[in-house]
Amino acid sequence: MRNCSLIYKSGFTLIELMIVVAIIGILAAIAIPNFITYTTKAKQAEVKTLLKALHTSELSYFSEKGFFTDDVYDLEWEPKTSCRYRYSVGTTYIGSPDPGGNPMNNATADAGTDNFTAVGWANIDDDSAVDTWQVTQIYSLTNVYDDVTKENAP
Repeated sequence: MRNCSLIYKSGFTLIELMIVVAIIGILAAIAIPNFITYTTKAKQAEVKTLLKALHTSELSYFSEKGFFTDDVYDLEWEPKTSCRYRYSVGTTYIGSPDPGGNPMNNATADAGTDNFTAVGWANIDDDSAVDTWQVTQIYSLTNVYDDVTKENAP
């Protein structure tokens, strides 16, 4: 007589696999937009920090000379690392050699005897729009055009 033993096959059913794929899809749908938001905020942290430093340099220049300069090289200021953004206080710029997109979205970098506006701009998500920030002598930091939401400042 033959010994007939039952052979059990282990594995996943099609339903179980479909449930796992659905759960992964739901998690991805939640995680990917959050990840994009966090990476954008990290990229924008550069421009906020460096415009603050540029603002401080302009105020120092004003305290020594009695007027603001429209030449960023007069400030003897430069970022310590490579930049994603391009920065300007008027006639010259420093930072990214080609930030991409249309420059500055109508923000005007300018300096005069008693005021200045410094601008930083870059294409942070590889489309035609350009993220643009500006700061004034009273440290009014404004996101003139948000590259991610595609909105102008109010």
